[in-house]
Amino acid sequence: YSSSYSLFMSVLIYWGDYHMYETGKGVELNDKKAAEWYLKAANQDIAEAQNSLGLMYFEGRGVEQDKIKSQEWYRKSCDNGYQPSCDELSLIK
Repeated sequence: YSSSYSLFMSVLIYWGDYHMYETGKGVELNDKKAAEWYLKAANQDIAEAQNSLGLMYFEGRGVEQDKIKSQEWYRKSCDNGYQPSCDELSLIK
């Protein structure tokens, strides 16, 4: 398999896992597990996961509340072209 296919498959796995834990669909609701999966995906430059991790840090869900880390993840997501993160940055500055 090509590296792009492997990355695509990783994204699908991460999306399914972290989204399931955040919403409680098919598994017990678990913000800490959701944050762990968001982090794995965010470290792969998946902008939507970076945005979600920024929100979790902002709200202190699944992670210790940290406004600086929140802004860092929103910035990375915005830099990756995810407009909702750019919008959040303009609101929390």
